[in-house]
Amino acid sequence: MAYSTLAELRGKLKQLTITMQSDATVTANILEADKEIKTDLAGIIDFDLVPADSTDSTFPIFLNTLSKWKTCEICLVYQYSVKRETTQVDDISYYRDKYDDLIQRIRDGFIILELSDGTSIAGSLGGSSTYTNPKKGISPALGTGDYGNFQDDADKEDDEDRG
Repeated sequence: MAYSTLAELRGKLKQLTITMQSDATVTANILEADKEIKTDLAGIIDFDLVPADSTDSTFPIFLNTLSKWKTCEICLVYQYSVKRETTQVDDISYYRDKYDDLIQRIRDGFIILELSDGTSIAGSLGGSSTYTNPKKGISPALGTGDYGNFQDDADKEDDEDRG
């Protein structure tokens, strides 16, 4: 099964007719898009907990959205990559940018990683890279950038011993 459907793709890209890309090709592109999603979110989401089919009532809508956008991108690249038509390149960029933005929001912890029934699908890395509730008035010892982190008392004592 897949994270999006053939009908959803045909609805989004009305210009991509069956004569341009067969249903079998589009279906293969959907499966390719789903593989990319799993790769991009490996460790962040436990895909063993995600229903295999987007028609499941508990399926996370953000995964369906990612699949639609990535499938649109792949189908447009498949159809127009040789011709390099300006309008289609803009469409490819549009879907790629939307996909990349949503992936980043998931990685940054802004998307709740759970099914509609409340089951958490967070993987081993899900939520571990952001601090959403630090102690008031305490700043990360290593700054707030990519390597920002809090130091515990043992780390502070170790620093003092070296100084």
